[in-house]
Amino acid sequence: MRGDLRLGQQLPSVRTLADMYGVSAPTMGAAVQVLAALGLVRSAHGIGTFVTAPGHDAGLLNYAWRAASLNELVIVRSTIDERAPITLAARVAGRVGARVPRAAAALHLLALERSGRRHDPVQYLVEADLNYHRAILEGLRGIEVGPVLYERVVRRLRPVLEAAAEVMADDDRLNVAHHRRGDVRGAVRTSRLIATTERRAVEAALG
Repeated sequence: MRGDLRLGQQLPSVRTLADMYGVSAPTMGAAVQVLAALGLVRSAHGIGTFVTAPGHDAGLLNYAWRAASLNELVIVRSTIDERAPITLAARVAGRVGARVPRAAAALHLLALERSGRRHDPVQYLVEADLNYHRAILEGLRGIEVGPVLYERVVRRLRPVLEAAAEVMADDDRLNVAHHRRGDVRGAVRTSRLIATTERRAVEAALG
């Protein structure tokens, strides 16, 4: 879409792409299938996957976006909030002796900011909470679609997030979880707790 890849250029193998983006091969395979369905790549069995010019089928993405319900967007946001911290923790764990991405290093301060906003007007807590999750995505260099998608989702969800903010503000376990740091295994438990708890609060606000 940005023109970084020329038409006809062959993509690396699914296994190589999975290693590049820190996901499983089945997950990357599914992603490539989606790109093919949108007309952005074509795959030839036994030969490889190649960049193609977006055809009219790429409009399916815009249609799906416009037609998406708030419940669907809640699920998308929850999935991102659950998976992104795990991917970031795995990347940081692999950087022994290397500098931690600035966005990841700022998470502690952003967690403090979120705590300090718990009893302010709801829009301040929502913004502080979103800043925390944005920082995680910004730490995942090479997955630039994440922040863009996240912004589109939360822009539509903001009224619902504000409706759920009071419930989230009163949840001490959720507040503590945002301050928790640890290894990849800890990131799995913590991110699931945060994503599940916030999703339930938002679903309750949706009724």
